[in-house]
Amino acid sequence: MSERDVKIGMHMQEIASVIDHLIEGLIGERAPFSLLIWPESKMDRFQYVANCPREDVLRVMKDAVARWEAGAADVPAHKIQ
Repeated sequence: MSERDVKIGMHMQEIASVIDHLIEGLIGERAPFSLLIWPESKMDRFQYVANCPREDVLRVMKDAVARWEAGAADVPAHKIQ
């Protein structure tokens, strides 16, 4: 594991806390999220952090991958009607 990845890994909880507080400040409540970070040179592994159960992250990721594989367009959430 590279020095870059170790540094990121050591601060993942801090990064998640900042994201969590930012979202809560914007909408007045917590919202579930996960963050994936992977090394540029090795795309088969990643580090992740979430503020929700792993099972929820897995379910959402599987749903997203299925939609992408089916050719669904990436539509920004604020443009969905």
